[in-house]
Amino acid sequence: MRRARSILCLASALALAGCVSGFDRNDQIVDSLRILGIGQHVDDGDGIDWADADVGDTIHLSALVANPGGLSTVTVTWLACLPIPGQTQPCTDPNYLRDPTAVIPMANDPTSGVYLLGQGTDVDYTVPDTDDVQALLKSLLTRADMFANAQCALYTQIPLLIVAQDSANGAVFAAVKNIRLSPWKEIQQANDAAYMYYVRNANPALGALNLDPPVLTQCDGQPLYPGDTFPDGPQTICLVVGQAQSYYTCTLDGPDLANPVPEQPAVIWYTTGGALSSFAAPTDGSGSSLASRTFTVFTRPTGPFTIYGIVRDGRDGEAWIAQDFQ
Repeated sequence: MRRARSILCLASALALAGCVSGFDRNDQIVDSLRILGIGQHVDDGDGIDWADADVGDTIHLSALVANPGGLSTVTVTWLACLPIPGQTQPCTDPNYLRDPTAVIPMANDPTSGVYLLGQGTDVDYTVPDTDDVQALLKSLLTRADMFANAQCALYTQIPLLIVAQDSANGAVFAAVKNIRLSPWKEIQQANDAAYMYYVRNANPALGALNLDPPVLTQCDGQPLYPGDTFPDGPQTICLVVGQAQSYYTCTLDGPDLANPVPEQPAVIWYTTGGALSSFAAPTDGSGSSLASRTFTVFTRPTGPFTIYGIVRDGRDGEAWIAQDFQ
């Protein structure tokens, strides 16, 4: 996400006097149109919010667009870039992203590798059963059959470019996010030991925003529901994050089955007003994942405001809570 932030600043330099992406920052006050998060969701009917998609899957793409001014003149365009050997990726190349709107018409050229996925803050896109997509996924299986250290990474990352344009003043805001494609259907069907060590990624599961948890590492305070009144004065708030997945890493000898790696979800906080002070570090040795989900000494502003809590799992999964308060 650090790269995403630098790309965003570069892409918006012509439209904005000062660029703040916030993708890798906390303590962020949102006072203008911004793209704060990008999610991809695949529903297989099993109750799991999957992040990985295969050919034929419909991905629900969602952008968390903060629009504190309530502008009605904003359009959001989704683009994806498939890799082409010997060719740069327009979705991530700073030379293209100096003007991200110039990437949009490239989707009309089938040789560019740029695909138009749709427009709007929420779009549905079905992964096409085309030769180039199939070749990408088949190569992952072939590599796993040939190399033991490739058996834990049966996925490919496809960069998305999301462009938000405000037609009223000409401002352009852009953000970059990877989505994962994995041949998970063939992995399930094939009786191949080389394919069984990749853990298909699911998006983080979120609960409520909690107020003043008595035990910070448990995040077990009073839930804040939509319509609740946020109290005055310094408060501690915490975002409940569900059980993280674990996955395997591979060495040259194959999967390290004795040491599965737990995800370390990190929470990024934003608000449209108020005073943000600090994080509370956990005391149970659990690492930074819990530290980032708790804000201490947050004081609300006068009047309505919004708190955004965005969690990223480090494997391209993402989810958020955006809650309005009066």
